[in-house]
Amino acid sequence: MPTKLVNRPIENFTDSLISSIAAIYLTIISFMLVYGYVGVSLYQHNEATTKLVNLDKLLALRYLTGSNPTFSRPATLRDLPHFYSDAMSESFNEIVEELDPDRKDQQRTPKAKSKFSDTPLDRSQRVRGVPMRMAASGNCDALVTRLAPGQTFNFITIMIVGEAHTVTSEAAQLASFNQCGPGPSGEFKALIFQLDDGQHAFAIPRTLEEEFLGRAEQRIFSNYPLRNANQIVLPLLPEAMRRYVRLSDEYVFLHAQAVDYLILNTANDALGRHFTPDRLDDAVQQAYEQKERDTSYFGINASSTVLVRLGPLVYFVFSFELWRRVRRLPHGKFNSGNYWFAFETRDILGRLYAFLYALAPLAIGVLIYSLFAISQRLGVVISGRVITVPSLITLDFPRAIAPGWLSYDPWALALLLLVPIHLLILMVTTQKLISVVVANARPQT
Repeated sequence: MPTKLVNRPIENFTDSLISSIAAIYLTIISFMLVYGYVGVSLYQHNEATTKLVNLDKLLALRYLTGSNPTFSRPATLRDLPHFYSDAMSESFNEIVEELDPDRKDQQRTPKAKSKFSDTPLDRSQRVRGVPMRMAASGNCDALVTRLAPGQTFNFITIMIVGEAHTVTSEAAQLASFNQCGPGPSGEFKALIFQLDDGQHAFAIPRTLEEEFLGRAEQRIFSNYPLRNANQIVLPLLPEAMRRYVRLSDEYVFLHAQAVDYLILNTANDALGRHFTPDRLDDAVQQAYEQKERDTSYFGINASSTVLVRLGPLVYFVFSFELWRRVRRLPHGKFNSGNYWFAFETRDILGRLYAFLYALAPLAIGVLIYSLFAISQRLGVVISGRVITVPSLITLDFPRAIAPGWLSYDPWALALLLLVPIHLLILMVTTQKLISVVVANARPQT
C-alpha cells in the first residue's frame, strides 16, 4: 500500500507529461502540413514569376525590332551609369570624392571632373518606355548601340528557322537593360541582327535560353553559339563604353520566329490553352493577367511569404518546448496509460514505427529548412556551379555567372545562423526519444 502511494504521483506526473508531449507533437505535425503546402505553393509562385521576368526580356527584344512607335533620343555619356553597374560604381565614387572635404583639388567642379557628361555617345540611342510588365514601373529603358563596321558575323539559326546568315557588324546592335525586374535582376544584354530579308535574329545569353528550353546537354540539339563574344563585340563599341560592357555569359543565336515560338509556348503552358501564332499578343496579355489573379495561399500572396519566412523560427519555438518536455521523461522503463506513439512494442513493424516517430522532429526540421531554402531560392556558387537544394536532389549543377550567394535577402541569410543551434536541439531531443524506445521495448516472443 505505501508503495502504491509513492508510485501514484510519479505515474500521474508521467501521464501528464506524455499527454503534453502528445499535444505538442500534434501541433508540430499540423504545422508541418500547413508549412509544406504553403512552401510548395510559394515555390511555384516564384517559378512563375521568374518565367515571366524572363519572358519580359524576349518581349523587349521583340518590341525593339517591331513596328511599335518608340520614343528615343541620342544617348550621352551620362546614360552609362543607368545601364552598366561598373559605370554606376564609378559615378558614385565621383560623387563621394567631390563631397570629400579633404580632397586636394578644391577648384574642380563636378561637371568638369566627371566622365559622365552630356557628351554624345557614338551610334547610340536611349529608347524609353520599353514594356516590361514585371518591372516596378511597368516599363524600362534600353540603351541601343550600333556596332562599328569592320566585322562579319557568320552564324546559323537552328530552331524554327534553319538557315545560314552572314551579317556585317554595321547591321548589328547591342541592346542593354539594367534593373528591369523585381529584385537584384542585374544587367541583361543581347545582340540584334538585321537580316537581308527584313527579319531579325538575336544573340541572347545561354542562361536565358535554358530558362525556356532546359540545359543544352539535356536536349537533342543546341543552338549555335557566339564564341568569344567579348573579344568580338567590345572592339566594335564606342570607346567610352567598352570598359563597362561585360558579356560574361555564352551567347547563342535565335531567329526572331524562334523567339516568337518561345513566347507563345510559354504563354500557352501558363494558361493551359492553345493560342495560334496570330494571337500571340492576346496569349501574352492573358498570361500576365492570370499571374496577377493567381495567389498562393488563401488568396493572399503576402501571407504565404511571411509564413514561409517565419516558419523555421516558429518551428524553433516548438522544438525548444518539445525538448524541454522530452528531457523530463524518466530514464529507463516506466509505466503509463498514455502514449504519443507506441514505444512499448515487440514486433518488428511496431519497433520501426516507434523509431520513425522518434526521428520525426529531426526529419521535420530538415524538411522545413529545405522548403525554406527552395522557396527563398537560397543557393551558393562553388567552383563555377550553382548548388541549391533541388540541384542536390537531382545532382544537376548548372553553370553560374558569378560567385557568391544567390539570394540577397538579409533575413534569409541571417536565419541560416539559427540552423546549427536548432539542429543541435533536435538531435538531443531525438536521442532522448530513441533511448525511451530502446529502454521500453518489450522483448520479442
